[in-house]
Amino acid sequence: MGIIKETQSSYNIPLIILKKGDGSIRVSLDARKLNSILVPDRWPLPSMPEAFVQISNKLAKAKGKCFVTALDWFRGYWALQVDEQDSKKLAFSFNNRHYAATRMLYGTSTGPAAFSRVMSELFSNHPSIFIYLDDCLVIDVTFEEHMKTLEFIFKTCLEYGILMSSKKVKFCRAEFDFLGHKINSSGISATDKHIQAIKNFPTPKDRTSLKQFLGLANFNLKFVKNGSQIMSPLYKLTSRKIPYEWTEVHQSAFEEIVTQLATSPGIAHFDKEKPVTLVTDASGHAVGGTLYQADGDDLVPIGYFSRELTGPDLRRSMRQKELLAVAYAVKSFEYYLIGAKFDLVVDHKSLIYLFKEKRRKELDCKFTNIYHYLLKFNFNILHRPVAIRFAKITNSRARRKPKTSRKGLYVRSAIPAITFFGGR
Repeated sequence: MGIIKETQSSYNIPLIILKKGDGSIRVSLDARKLNSILVPDRWPLPSMPEAFVQISNKLAKAKGKCFVTALDWFRGYWALQVDEQDSKKLAFSFNNRHYAATRMLYGTSTGPAAFSRVMSELFSNHPSIFIYLDDCLVIDVTFEEHMKTLEFIFKTCLEYGILMSSKKVKFCRAEFDFLGHKINSSGISATDKHIQAIKNFPTPKDRTSLKQFLGLANFNLKFVKNGSQIMSPLYKLTSRKIPYEWTEVHQSAFEEIVTQLATSPGIAHFDKEKPVTLVTDASGHAVGGTLYQADGDDLVPIGYFSRELTGPDLRRSMRQKELLAVAYAVKSFEYYLIGAKFDLVVDHKSLIYLFKEKRRKELDCKFTNIYHYLLKFNFNILHRPVAIRFAKITNSRARRKPKTSRKGLYVRSAIPAITFFGGR
């Protein structure tokens, strides 16, 4: 395929050969020294939250009546041709021979940005195509449109020599995995692979195995309310300042988060056209928030956020902790909220006067910065007891589908029924 050629280059980069999970081989370079002198490529890499907002909004508008195909580029970097004078810099030795790469290889710091730029130039103007590095999702409302979009992609790939992985192509699926998440017409949830790994994870015997579990759990924590609070004992046990002693408290937290992750129904799709409500709360040691969206008489969760407070933040006043809850929650859901008008429901009434009367002089330097960060968002701040007159809270996408006469949980104010951290 002309990916490499023999050379007499004076450069020689260490070669790394890795075996992937599916048994295939990935060849990359340990190009750390070369990377230190390369001119950085400033093309912005795609954001995973932004990608999910766009995909979720497209699926929400389609209301389940759409055709979805998932594609995966095969050795995407090989589509990037290296300039003749730079090819000698990507030289390596193997099996008593010296080679130089004529196409981009994994390991160079400019590779991701260069590949992202090329994909953007080729496909970003098409409204049905969503690309995150080497993963591609195609969403169309009709079958005819879908076939035209796929034809456009295939012709473009043929023209520019871009290969696809036949093993990872999924045509016209109702449910599919994308970027480590399971997506279908009703919402987003953890993949079966992740759920199985979490359920089968043995009780951590040391800090290394505990950190492995926390990494897997944290990736899917957006699907669990109060996840950080549940895992608080486990987070503390990762510190080397205390001995690693697994107690009943840790076992209880471990089992609880496994149960919550395994049974979580996931979150609903985000629709930019529907009203949005962000509810935040704080306790003495944690902050959290839930992003809701109206669906008729229902308020369905779009995402959960929670975070443990550490260091000086633990010594803040309750008012400051509530403001931290707002700032961290807004930051977590920034891609949903930027440019949108939403209701911000807080549990501390003084925050209403802080924003409406612009009393920022009462804040120290850190909270003044938080205050100015929040001012770029368009929100109507409300105190919980008067936030919403009537609404039905549903925490399951499965409950959202049928429009039956089954009674839901109707309360005078929906927001007081939402509890994040219990008593303070």
